[in-house]
Amino acid sequence: MRCRSKTFPGGSNQTRPVCPRKTPMRLFSPLIFLALALVGLPNDVRAQAQFDLSPMLSHYRHRETTDDGRTLNRERGMLYGVALSTRYPLGPQWYGRAHGQWMGGRIDYTGVTQANRPLSTHTEYDDRRLGLALEHCLGQCRTRLSAGVEHTRRERDIRPTSDSLRLFETFTGWDWHLGASQRLLAPLTVNARAVYSRSATVRPDLSVIGYGTPTVPLPSSWGADLGLDWSLISRNGLDGKVFIQYEWRESPSSDAVQVSNARGQQISVNQPNTRVEQWQLGLSLTWRR
Repeated sequence: MRCRSKTFPGGSNQTRPVCPRKTPMRLFSPLIFLALALVGLPNDVRAQAQFDLSPMLSHYRHRETTDDGRTLNRERGMLYGVALSTRYPLGPQWYGRAHGQWMGGRIDYTGVTQANRPLSTHTEYDDRRLGLALEHCLGQCRTRLSAGVEHTRRERDIRPTSDSLRLFETFTGWDWHLGASQRLLAPLTVNARAVYSRSATVRPDLSVIGYGTPTVPLPSSWGADLGLDWSLISRNGLDGKVFIQYEWRESPSSDAVQVSNARGQQISVNQPNTRVEQWQLGLSLTWRR
């Protein structure tokens, strides 16, 4: 997030409590979502549902640049998380899926301040996703096609230093996706997904300097996921597999939003060009009824 104005104050270590941590609730929110998704299903469908638990690690990289290609900041580091999902039959060869995911952690931040001084600190991330998808099997389910929607809420807390204020941002948006998976060998499956993001916004908390919490609309953007699954076990209603997945998202810079303080002074706020990449490694355990 960039703020431009001659009246924008210089760095300081002044902070205030913003959005207290609610980690336990955030961890359970995907589980609550899945429970609600199953409430309206008939008893015979619920009896055939399968449930998936996937702890994971992610190497996360975030980069923001100006329109002329100059790097404003980079973030990288390891995040940890868990995904929960349920899959249930809707008809011959058709399935519904509801899923939730939480991921968080602290990663390194390097960039510059508003005065273009070098800045090195940490960013705390909290990422939550909830989604629904429709799947169709071909043949003996060696090939699967899917379409779905996912809501993302990401909190980005860039920690203060002696030269910079704390910056807390909340990103929300909707991802629409089309995907396919193909079993190549007995234990190996390849997955691919195209993602279209729209109706996204970012809300930086600038209240510590008197400019409130403006909402900055983000342009629509594209992304992609590519992954491999390797089956380990399949016995007594329990399937286990390891997976590796690469996620890529890239968004162009947003239009600037003018924000005023109580004295009528204005600053211009926009989101620069943003590229996010993740390499995820996890273990997936699936229970079949």
